[in-house]
Amino acid sequence: MAESQVVEAQRAPDVSPVLPVTEAEVLDISSRIRALQAEDPFIEKGTVKVFLAEPSQGQVDIICEDNRKDFYMELGLVRQCSRFRFFSGSTGRMLISFARDMFADEAVKLGMDWLLMFDDDMVLPRKMFLAMMRNAEDADIVVPLAFQRVPPYKPVIYDIHRWEEDGKLMIKTEHKLDYPINKTFPIDAAGAGVMLIRTSFLQKIPKPWFFSNTSLGEDIYFCVRAKQAGARIVCDSRIKVGHLGYPNLITEWDFIKANKEALKEIRKGELELVDAGIPALTTGL
Repeated sequence: MAESQVVEAQRAPDVSPVLPVTEAEVLDISSRIRALQAEDPFIEKGTVKVFLAEPSQGQVDIICEDNRKDFYMELGLVRQCSRFRFFSGSTGRMLISFARDMFADEAVKLGMDWLLMFDDDMVLPRKMFLAMMRNAEDADIVVPLAFQRVPPYKPVIYDIHRWEEDGKLMIKTEHKLDYPINKTFPIDAAGAGVMLIRTSFLQKIPKPWFFSNTSLGEDIYFCVRAKQAGARIVCDSRIKVGHLGYPNLITEWDFIKANKEALKEIRKGELELVDAGIPALTTGL
């Protein structure tokens, strides 16, 4: 069903035609809206229900905020021309693992078919949802290609190595640097900056799904447990998302570093004060 819905949505026009609306039609539309509001939205037959979750909400940069507006507008168009239905919620600010668990739990309780998580520092490309859904028939967890926000910017898709040591199971993650270009391929684990999860599969894994007291991050921990339960995890490297890096903070140190040669004559004997380790941000008190 999911594949046919993707094709149906992709063939739809980008913009619906604007037609004149009579007063009678406005009244008819209003009455239909009131009738729909009185119904349970989760019992609509033949729909594919998708829960949208932004678990790290509360730190949104303006770049990502504008990107979200475009993303939700696009999903509105997808809804109009397919049987996909989208729902969302908010946890407020909380520890990321708790937020992910809360969203996952609500998705299961509400009978959602899919849970789509995207962190607030991710920039999502156009048609990302449809592109991820084209893998839905053959996967339980789908991720796009994303990278670390700090150097050396490695892909956040991983191979998992397991071995026993002193009777204990040891796990090591390794960034998959040799990933296939512009293809869908199986992986062992991935960061959950953007992750599409088949909700029915969550019920095969005991709770909590994401909270971990191990050295693994909550998303890697979830993937390890999902693989143990038989999950099919794939990355589609045709889908390339952006990861917002840390902003540049310009201080006196940067000024002197960029102009050191020119300042040698002007500020004789003073440059050593900065090189000696005076903090970049200080009040002098």
